[in-house]
Amino acid sequence: MKIGTAVPEKIELAAAKHHLIQNKSIFEDYNVGQFEREALKKLEELFKENSVQIMVGGSGLYVDSVLIGLDEFPKVAPTVREKLNLELETKG
Repeated sequence: MKIGTAVPEKIELAAAKHHLIQNKSIFEDYNVGQFEREALKKLEELFKENSVQIMVGGSGLYVDSVLIGLDEFPKVAPTVREKLNLELETKG
């Protein structure tokens, strides 16, 4: 099972080159920051071939990550996640 909702039909996918669609397994960790980096890298490659690219689909968060960028977040110590996981286990 691949990640993706409302995926175009195979005939639609064959009609035009698609990138970053159903390229991750549900068993892989993946987040919008990773998507942003992959999409920007892919766009850099594609713009060398053609000055026009079309981005479709995805949630607003993912689209905005490419068009506007993401906010910078500070690093969080691993102990914070451990503490929160312990609290979840003990208090629900």
